[in-house]
Amino acid sequence: MKQKTPQERLEIKEFILDANLYLISNSLYTVTIISLFMYYIICILFHKGSVDLFLFLSSTSIFILMIFFALIGCKSIRTQRKYISQLDTVFEDTEIGENSV
Repeated sequence: MKQKTPQERLEIKEFILDANLYLISNSLYTVTIISLFMYYIICILFHKGSVDLFLFLSSTSIFILMIFFALIGCKSIRTQRKYISQLDTVFEDTEIGENSV
């Protein structure tokens, strides 16, 4: 069995990190969209008079907190994508250093 070079191992790890980040981000977006839909239904029921004010205000506060955490999650995902994309330059930097010596 052929031994993988460090660059090949890094590319495999980068692919796995990308795949995991893709799954995490899609899960976050799905949960956010589902909760937005549920909040929309609660708003419609509140305007029709089927839901009392306490339930509407409590669901609004929970929804605001959830949106806040979703924004933090999106920012973290964006940061992780930036870090993963910087992994490509690890071997470019070492190749430049070896060629200049």
